Amino acid sequence: MIGIVGMLAKAGFDYLAEAGEDAAREAVKKATGINLDEKSELTESDLQKIKSRENAITEQLNIILADKHNARNMAIELSKSDSFLLKNTGSMIGIFTIITSFVLFVFILSGNLDTNNPNVSLILGFAGGYITQILSFYYGATKNK
Repeated sequence: MIGIVGMLAKAGFDYLAEAGEDAAREAVKKATGINLDEKSELTESDLQKIKSRENAITEQLNIILADKHNARNMAIELSKSDSFLLKNTGSMIGIFTIITSFVLFVFILSGNLDTNNPNVSLILGFAGGYITQILSFYYGATKNK
């Protein structure tokens, strides 16, 4: 009997095969409902389900990457503007958000805000997310894929 990783690699799903036995088994089950523990071979129907899900994920990834590309292109085009306000609005909003978030962090660290309050925790989580998005926009993501 060929292993799960071998079946996936043989079928051309190198990315899943590289994930390892347990991760590949779990990913396929979660995405398609196919339990690879009960399979000794992949049927054509199984391969079509896996390929369909892979295509949907690839399409979603391409949409996300195109959106990021469009946002960066918009920022490049705005930077060519002669208007100071038009050219720098995005940067000013980013700087304001980061400064506001750090002020919030200082208040929490100094004990001026109650961290047991769920609303404070919620706002802190949002602030951290915004900082991550802003820095990712200006400096890029950490993954190159």
